[in-house]
Amino acid sequence: MRRFILYIIGFFLLAQVSALALNCNLNRIQTNTSISNFEEEKVFFSYFKNPSGASSMMMPIEHFCKDDDTNGIILTLFFLENKLVRIIFENVLAQNRILFKIANDTYKVGFNKNNIKISRKATETYSINKNDNFYFYGNFIGKNEFLEYFEITSNKYKDKLNEELLKREEQ
Repeated sequence: MRRFILYIIGFFLLAQVSALALNCNLNRIQTNTSISNFEEEKVFFSYFKNPSGASSMMMPIEHFCKDDDTNGIILTLFFLENKLVRIIFENVLAQNRILFKIANDTYKVGFNKNNIKISRKATETYSINKNDNFYFYGNFIGKNEFLEYFEITSNKYKDKLNEELLKREEQ
């Protein structure tokens, strides 16, 4: 009987852990991934290529996630030299801190919550350099609006990417 009760408790613990996990496959959404891994997405989603060779792509995260908590998140990918160099996740729909969860659970960034700011409903920002990437998270809260933002930028391409973005602004 004791063994049966332990099995039941173990089952509920496993069920709870799997309920908290996201149903996302973001394996290809890593810096330095080749653009050739996104041929299908280039056909179906907004894909822009500059004469300089830089390119970008926008798509809903639902393409990679089958989880209601992630609905409405926009994913923007920036490519230089045929490599993924910047990844931006933007959430303006659900105030569920889902991008914080993606940062820590999927990308293992290690951001620590500032519970004082969270309880005050104040803007939060966190950043860290880790594994040759720069990670930034922001949860910007206004009176009647908010933006949750998570960005990953390859340190290797950071300067080239910023130069490219400045060129685009000047045009």
